[in-house]
Amino acid sequence: MRGPAVPVFFASPLEPEHLDRIQAVSPRLDLLVPSDLWPKTRYLADHHGEPRALSEEQQSRWLGMLGQAEVLFDFDRRHPERLPQLAPRLRWIQSTSSGVFHYVANSGVNQAGIVVTTAGGVHAVPLAEWTLSAILWHEKRYPLLAELQAERRWQRFCGGEACGKTACIVGYGQVGRTVGRYLEAIGVAVYGCDSGGLAAVPAAARTTAEVTGAGIRAPRTGLAGALEALLPATDYLILAAPGTPANQHLLDERRLSLLPERALLVNIGRGSLVDEAALARRLAAGELAAAALDVFEEEPLPADSPLWNMANVLINPHSASTSHRENERITDIFCDNLQRYLTGQPLRNVYHPSRGY
Repeated sequence: MRGPAVPVFFASPLEPEHLDRIQAVSPRLDLLVPSDLWPKTRYLADHHGEPRALSEEQQSRWLGMLGQAEVLFDFDRRHPERLPQLAPRLRWIQSTSSGVFHYVANSGVNQAGIVVTTAGGVHAVPLAEWTLSAILWHEKRYPLLAELQAERRWQRFCGGEACGKTACIVGYGQVGRTVGRYLEAIGVAVYGCDSGGLAAVPAAARTTAEVTGAGIRAPRTGLAGALEALLPATDYLILAAPGTPANQHLLDERRLSLLPERALLVNIGRGSLVDEAALARRLAAGELAAAALDVFEEEPLPADSPLWNMANVLINPHSASTSHRENERITDIFCDNLQRYLTGQPLRNVYHPSRGY
């Protein structure tokens, strides 16, 4: 027996080839695809886009499909705070983002018993590649190269090497682990930290109750203790942790002061992880070598931010995670989860409210 139909509403854009893959999962799936009502995409895999001004008829059609939905592909960004009321049949949301804390908190879906799954792991490769490129931008002195080229000035100089340096990755989930593999491949000693403390250490370091390596002696439990020990010996600090309330300004002025002047900060997590004003002061004073930032406390980054004018800052407009394969990978997760959902198996990447990720 085939079973009842499962209405799936697509709240953000997805290409036809991926819709075809999803439909092929099961004839039970009833895809509700309001493609003419979606936001106008600005780039490939844009799930936010520029909202369309809907007529009364179009708004009614959108709400009608939303009201039928048992499964949602992405959050409905038109009515986030009213989602449980507007979608009374909704049981599960597959997000297109890895960090969904604010979406969940603002929509009230937890209280309604609606399961949320994330796109965790989808962005690991592009973020790891961008982190690697940021480290090479720093070591190979690309800002100086740009200056010399602009001035048509031939001036030889000495660059640095990543090999033999030490990285501390804060947030050692799928993204952090992928970043770690990329850095280890070029000879960087990687220490991974999560909420419990040290999660990974270089192969050359001793794995006892305490870890000693590269001049570091760090406790294996407790994030705060691990950071206190790791930051003074860190060449590359990579933030890949979720933007939860517990992580607000995880890198505050005091912890920034623990980093050596030679250090590079790379933030691929959330802007809220860093006290941005304190970071700008230290960069301007030469107390921190450089920063490569994909995320910011306020987005878009305000035009009057001092970060824009700093040669030792690489600014990416929250685009390091996006690649031409993003929707392909999200569809992979969604298809697998749909199979699980239809057969009563546990879903992948389930969001845990108690953790905030």
